Amino acid sequence: MQKIYNASVRLQTGYAITIVLFVLFLSTIVTCDPNTPIEDDLSAISVSDAQLTVSVGSSISATATVLDAAGEMDTIEVSSSGSSIATVVSALGSSDYTITITGVAVGSATITVTGSSGLSATIAVTVTALPVATLTVASADITLTNGNSTLVTVDAKKADGTVDTFTLTSSAEEIVTVAIEETGVRITAVSEGSATISVTSASGLSATITVTVSAAQAVENGTIQVVFE
Repeated sequence: MQKIYNASVRLQTGYAITIVLFVLFLSTIVTCDPNTPIEDDLSAISVSDAQLTVSVGSSISATATVLDAAGEMDTIEVSSSGSSIATVVSALGSSDYTITITGVAVGSATITVTGSSGLSATIAVTVTALPVATLTVASADITLTNGNSTLVTVDAKKADGTVDTFTLTSSAEEIVTVAIEETGVRITAVSEGSATISVTSASGLSATITVTVSAAQAVENGTIQVVFE
């Protein structure tokens, strides 16, 4: 009887193990069912420009695309590492964000765009001085002998760096006359004395040239020597 009982117990134990293994097998099949949908994390962030340059007082824009885990547009926060150098604001568009950066002072700053998912992207910003128009004359003070002339170079530039136009006036045309010639001012001495030549660019800048005219030296034949410099 003891042998029959032990055999029965072993048989029941075998059945139990078989059932457990079968249940585990079925659960594995359910878990690995290829028809079971797998949710992918679609969160992502990108910016249109990694580096930008803007002048003081001007603004420049970039775009940021930010997606959450479901692939939908995510909310964002924007910040500047130096708001005294560059400030930043964002505006929601139909499919991305517009990031507007304004230069405040010369220097550099990092703009950070962060989505609610925790992803972030940066834009390195360099702020330069505001371009300005310039006007320079090669000589601000010259001396001429009566009857002689000289050419003084004028460099006039617009704020965008292109060549600017300019006008001329003489404070005393009976002493000095002026004319625009090539890239400068042709100054001609008419009589002894002094005069001030005013150079004014179309951008509104001005410069002056002080001219002193001395008496011409007479040569032996009684004529006046005229020299064009």
